[in-house]
Amino acid sequence: MLEGKSGTQKRMPLTPERLGQLLYYNSATGEFFRKTGNYHRAKTGDKAGWINSHGYLQINVDGKRYQAHRLAWFWIRNSWPSKDLDHINRDRSDNRIANLRESTRGENNANSKMQKNNHSKFKGAYQNGSGWMAQVKHNGKRHYLGTFQTPEAAHAAYCAKRRELFGEFFYGG
Repeated sequence: MLEGKSGTQKRMPLTPERLGQLLYYNSATGEFFRKTGNYHRAKTGDKAGWINSHGYLQINVDGKRYQAHRLAWFWIRNSWPSKDLDHINRDRSDNRIANLRESTRGENNANSKMQKNNHSKFKGAYQNGSGWMAQVKHNGKRHYLGTFQTPEAAHAAYCAKRRELFGEFFYGG
């Protein structure tokens, strides 16, 4: 830390060397372990971090909070990701480097699970009067796919369009 003009301390940017002094990353399991204890009862060898309310593992490093998947990328690549990071298997706490890929926000959203408030039980199918509507949003544009007699048919149209638009990031869930 550096001393600022007003006596406050400025944080130095995290470097790969500093990260390596404090933590160890197991790329096969995606877990971080502490190399040193700290004042929060953490001991050397303890797993680092906690799961936040959104399901992401977070870790404090030198008083700053980081998402573990971004630290994993930084650990392996020696640079921060230039885009969002997507968990390929949609498990936000699975930070194995093999499960992470850079993505745009739209690609990351394309790999999302079904919303909990979905009443049809089929991703992309919404009741519209007596029928079931399907639509997909891509790059700010809404693609209306039609109204169908069943939620299964609306879901099938939704999945076909998303597969076309999002390729490897498609998840129909």
